[in-house]
Amino acid sequence: MMENERRTTDPRVQALLERTRTLIDLTRSDYEELLAVIAETEARIEESRRRLETPLPLSEDAEHHRSLGD
Repeated sequence: MMENERRTTDPRVQALLERTRTLIDLTRSDYEELLAVIAETEARIEESRRRLETPLPLSEDAEHHRSLGD
């Protein structure tokens, strides 16, 4: 592709190539940002999952009522 670019002197083609490069750069940047958001979301999901799997400590009242029911 670089070889073709060097041979092309048409300003319209050069402008299109530059816009294409810009779009590729923007897309790459958006993709990297999207990956970061996905990683953050996965981390929050994992943290929520861990919290759900960890039993909550019972209050003294709850312990008392639980022992009365046994």
